[in-house]
Amino acid sequence: MRIALLGLLLIGLSATSARAQTGPGLLLKPWPTDQTVESTTDGYFLNAAHGDTGSNLQLSEYESEGRLRIEPGNLVSPRIGYDFTLLQTTSKSGTIPKDLTDESVAIGTTVGQYHGWVAGLTLGLGYAGDTAFERGSAWYGKATLGIGKEINDHDILGIVLDYDGNRPYFPDIPLPGVVYRHKVDDNILLALGLPYSSIEWHPTDRLKVEASYTLVSQFAARVDYEVVKHVSLYGSFANVQDAFHVADLGSNRRLLFSQQRIETGVEFSANDHLMLRVAAGYAFDNRFQRGFDFDNPDKLVNFGDAPYAHAALELRF
Repeated sequence: MRIALLGLLLIGLSATSARAQTGPGLLLKPWPTDQTVESTTDGYFLNAAHGDTGSNLQLSEYESEGRLRIEPGNLVSPRIGYDFTLLQTTSKSGTIPKDLTDESVAIGTTVGQYHGWVAGLTLGLGYAGDTAFERGSAWYGKATLGIGKEINDHDILGIVLDYDGNRPYFPDIPLPGVVYRHKVDDNILLALGLPYSSIEWHPTDRLKVEASYTLVSQFAARVDYEVVKHVSLYGSFANVQDAFHVADLGSNRRLLFSQQRIETGVEFSANDHLMLRVAAGYAFDNRFQRGFDFDNPDKLVNFGDAPYAHAALELRF
């Protein structure tokens, strides 16, 4: 149970990485006792938006992530995880490649416990580019060392050192982080620290509010309301950032994609193994830029605000 609780904290620290299932969350995110496999697949379909290059741009985004536990029922079992993102664009300008992918795999394991402190390590490899595994600069490594301690029933301290060679910010250096997680009462859970802070609030048994902030500029929020058993309505906001190595940008420059999404939808949980989500949303502040990271990129292509459809399927066994 201690390891599971620490996982809830260190997942927040891993928000500095774009891909949760190949970061600290792979090792420490809690599992139901008999669950072996978890996988989620999302599709986002953006209506044509007018770009500042004078042409319309059609954008589809597919995301999939999952994890596998080697020994079900064992909280410290080694795990294998994957993350996959595909951006498909259609534009007559030819400025942006048609297909952009970012895929990574990782393995995580607990490395030790000492006087109440629990330590875990994840190691991974990824590729982010416009051609499948052909561009040498598009390969990147990932590694995370996290330690945590349950101080009492209400307080947990976590420390992490995270390296992600394709992170939107500072991909060339390991980033340290620390978070102090405090359970105010049965309805409010706070995580305060750098680079991550969050709040989880349950005003009623059916209503849940979550918000998180990660330096430098990543913010996400979500409100869920259970209408009836197995059916929930939700609204959410997210800031999306991705980076890809493409031709003609140089080995130390990447194509940077960013957008902000606001959406509302419904989730259907048929049982403990299957969840379906359908939603409609609005994407704004959409842009492609060029640079080492999002700290000071050069403008490449901006395109207009547009509505989108979102569908997701989650499987657990």
